[in-house]
Order: sequence, then structure tokens, then C-alpha cells
Amino acid sequence: MKRLIACILLLPLIFCTTFPVQSESGIALDEVASTIEELLNSVTYDDKPIRDRLVQLESILLATDVTGPLTDRLERLRKFLLTNDEYGPSVLYKVNALEWQVFRAIKDGPLIPRIEEIETAVYGEIEEGGIFKRVESLVVDIMPGGQVSRNKVLIPKGTLIKVRLLTQINSSTVKVGQVINCEVVDPIIIDNNLVIPADSKGFAFIEEVHPPGRFGINGKIKMSSFQLRSVDGTFISIGVSERIPSFNETQAITLGLTALGFATLGPAGILTGAFVKGKDLILPIGSEFYVEVFADQEINGIPVNM
Repeated sequence: MKRLIACILLLPLIFCTTFPVQSESGIALDEVASTIEELLNSVTYDDKPIRDRLVQLESILLATDVTGPLTDRLERLRKFLLTNDEYGPSVLYKVNALEWQVFRAIKDGPLIPRIEEIETAVYGEIEEGGIFKRVESLVVDIMPGGQVSRNKVLIPKGTLIKVRLLTQINSSTVKVGQVINCEVVDPIIIDNNLVIPADSKGFAFIEEVHPPGRFGINGKIKMSSFQLRSVDGTFISIGVSERIPSFNETQAITLGLTALGFATLGPAGILTGAFVKGKDLILPIGSEFYVEVFADQEINGIPVNM
């Protein structure tokens, strides 16, 4: 009887416990909303209710009122913005293609200012209406044939990419789990298709930090989960293999190896001259080095005229 009573008392707790509501993609709704907000204008509204945030996003993107489950509506916006499928390219890909057509460069940053810059260059003013409709109008007016071309391109394993640090790395201050930001130095073009633009942003996480030790052992840092965004929005996994250090000999740093193949920055002699501070490992903002693509990956490339 006591066991039965205990089970009955637990029932309200079980059924009243709340779990994060997830979208079709498996991501919590507040994370989906934050992703879209960040993509549009680099601002998130985490302190506001999800419904209010969704209504604001639909006003910006669609310029109309929408009904239906919040989950479905948020997921629909996310797919339109970021997914390339049989129904067509994503809005992000279209904006990249438009920038290439107008400026022969792809600019990083939130979508709304980039769209406004294209409109100003083409029309002399910023257009009104929902973002989706405005992007489609630009495609019709600018792109050959009134549509965005996309070619399936394979980025081969081992493709070399030169990156530049946007975050200083110092073995005396960096923390495990810290995000390290970087950007691509030179564009990657394969078979006359742009696959990774210059200035495309990427990131890695600090996995291990070893401060300077005794007997002349210098500081050492290990980075993992290194990824770069391609031209269609897909993230490309990159890292370091045995052949990479030779490509970095002319740079300010060299890269060692770990058993897992992730990039390890260190030990002695990694930096020279003014950049060396005692035996700590210090990589200043602007340090450049090569990484490589870890596995074959197919993306949508933008055709370019060489």
C-alpha cells in the first residue's frame, strides 16, 4: 500500500515536468528562434516569449500574419533560410550568390544589412516588404535567367585552407571549452565553382590547456571541433594531418599532432620574436596557418567566371 501511495504521489510530478519543446530538426524552439535572429541581425531576444519572437520574425521575413503551431512555423522559417534541398536553394545561399553577382565578393555578417546593401547598389534605395519577397525580387532582377544557379561540388578530403585567427590564444588565460573564432584568408574555388568564400567565418573549441611546466616544457593548447561555413551555409569539418606542418613552416606558428588528429598548437618554437612571452604559448589575433578538410563533402557551389 505504501508503494502504491508513493507512485500516486509521483504522478503529478511526472506529468507536470516540463521539457524543452523541440522543432522537427531536434533543436529546442528557443535555440531555433535565436539562430534565426542572429542570422538576420546579430541580435537575439532570449528574454522575450517564443511566440512574440516568432511573430516578429514572421513580420520581418513574410510581412504577414501566420497561424498554426509555433513549432511548425519556426521550423518553416529555419528551412527557408538555411536549407538547400530539391525545392531550391536557401535564402542564405541566394544572398551569397547575389553578392557575388553584384560585388564579386561575398560578405560575412547578418543578412538584413547585406540585403539592404545589395538593394541600395541595384535600386538606389532599400525596398519595403518581407525579406523573402525582397530576395526573390533581387534574384529575378539580377541573376542570369532570373534564377540562382547552383552546382553540386565535391570538396575533397585534404583540401588545404588558410585561416586567420580572430581570437587571441594564450595558454596562460585560455579556458577549456572556450570558442576560438577564425576566418578564411583565400577563397576556395573548385572546377570554377566558389565553395568557401574569403572571410568566411569558422570556429573551434579549446579542448585541452597545458600551462608551461618544469624542465623547459612550454605551454600547449589543443583545439577540436574545428569548422568553417561553406558558401551554401553547410559547415565543413577541418583539422590537421601529418602533412600540414610543412605548409605552416613559413607562418608564425607550426602545428603538431595528436593521436586523434586534432590541431595541437605547441610546444617550443611555435611563435618567435615579439610574440613569445616567456614559455606561454601566445597566438595573436591575425595569426595565419593552414588546415585541411577532414572528409569528402558535397555542397552547392556558386559558378564563377575565372
